[in-house]
Amino acid sequence: MSIKEQIHDLSDEMITNIGRLVAIDSQLGMPGEGKPFGEGPAEALKEGLLIISAKGNVLRLVPPLVIEKEHVDEMLEILKKVL
Repeated sequence: MSIKEQIHDLSDEMITNIGRLVAIDSQLGMPGEGKPFGEGPAEALKEGLLIISAKGNVLRLVPPLVIEKEHVDEMLEILKKVL
């Protein structure tokens, strides 16, 4: 299963990506209905995961060029925990 598919399984949020940049947009496809991610990015940082928030309703994930499956699994576990 691809990273995009695994992240999409976390919730009903919409996923977009360009190359390795992945964005989770809670309003994509449903303007005005998405919910802000709130303290998710700050909570992720406390767990050791740096994610970028934009407009409150978009999370940007920029994985390194070289990444092991175990690191992807760890990232997904943190996202599940904080979102």
